[in-house]
Formats: sequence, C-alpha cells, structure tokens
Amino acid sequence: MRLKHSRFVLLLTAAAAVTALGTGCATSSQAQRGQWSPQDERAYREYLSEQHLPYQDFSLLGGEQQNAYLMWRHAHPDVGNSAAGS
Repeated sequence: MRLKHSRFVLLLTAAAAVTALGTGCATSSQAQRGQWSPQDERAYREYLSEQHLPYQDFSLLGGEQQNAYLMWRHAHPDVGNSAAGS
C-alpha cells in the first residue's frame, strides 16, 4: 500500500512540475535567480498565509515544499494579479 502511495505522490509531483513549466509559473530556478515578478511574490505570500506558514525565501525551501507551492500556484493562476483584485 505504501509503495502505491509513493508512486502516486511521485506521479502527481512530476505532473505538477511539467504543468507549471508549461504554463509559465515560477519555477524554483527562477525563484533562486530572483526573477519573480511582483505578482509572483504576492501569490507566494498569499500561499504562505493560506497555509499558515511564516515567510521564508522560496529558494531556501526544500524540494517538497517548493513543489507544494508550485502545485498550489498552478491551481490558483489569478492570485497575485492586480486585475484579479488581489
């Protein structure tokens, strides 16, 4: 049972990463190079707020935490956009 769960998590993480890259979401390498736009920063802070997490620079997060944010970001593409009222 644990092996099935691990495979599912791995598949879900890979799918989210591919989707995030294909949609232009910020990637961990973009964050590490400081290339986030103001909209990306607002979205990241919104994510942290929703998750009740303290602010920590994205580049300092572990891979699992970065993937969790990227999956959330893909599911919330309008967060951080001024036009969306954020």
